[in-house]
Amino acid sequence: MPPERILRELIALAARMGIEVRSEPFDLQVIEGKGGLCKVHGQSLVVMDAGLPLIDKIGVVAEALSHFDIEAIYVPPILRASIERRKRASRGED
Repeated sequence: MPPERILRELIALAARMGIEVRSEPFDLQVIEGKGGLCKVHGQSLVVMDAGLPLIDKIGVVAEALSHFDIEAIYVPPILRASIERRKRASRGED
């Protein structure tokens, strides 16, 4: 699956889960990092730097989704593997 499609599919999965994904230009003098998961008014939101390379955008969204239970949702195997890999890494298993 091409990286552009992986990102689109991850964003679509997030939307199905009620999670908005925003790509915004970061002012690197104010904000450090690539982005990630946050809560705004009780709603989960993924914000990432619009200037990131595609592979990093995929990583930000997959990392954010790794914090949620996706067992009961159909997720294409390539996306599930990416999300699960990040979940294991955050637990120190990789």
